[in-house]
Amino acid sequence: MTDINTLTNKQLIQATQAVVRAWADDRGVEVLVVWQALEKASKGRRLEPWLLNSAKNEAKAAAACKKILQTLADCDDAEVRRWCRDAVTAAVQAKAQIFDPLTMAIIGTVVIGLVLAVRVKKVSKEGVEFYEGLPKDTDKVVKAGVAAMTGIPSK
Repeated sequence: MTDINTLTNKQLIQATQAVVRAWADDRGVEVLVVWQALEKASKGRRLEPWLLNSAKNEAKAAAACKKILQTLADCDDAEVRRWCRDAVTAAVQAKAQIFDPLTMAIIGTVVIGLVLAVRVKKVSKEGVEFYEGLPKDTDKVVKAGVAAMTGIPSK
């Protein structure tokens, strides 16, 4: 698992949000009980704004998320540890797979070019003739081309 200490503030927040979503999806009643306990313990005091909206104080939110992730990564529940591991991995991968708009435009143009190229039947003075539909295995060619350009293996 990626070391939690190496995550950026945004990655810490994203990973924690993913763990909470997994927890709510899998154990919704447990989430409700914890939320009700927090409300009762707060005795009517409002929660800090950054607890509900990390943009209010990203540094505080990230610090809290880091403690949460470290606690969950070391807990006794194997399923919770898996949620934590998967969320941290996904947060790191999400950052690694961001492309700028120019790169996306180039990749899109090349993919369109690949699709057109595999459909070419004949090129002559009169123009270009295309096969109707796509030849068999075109999807494999496109996936291989995109993987080669982006460095992200196709699934």
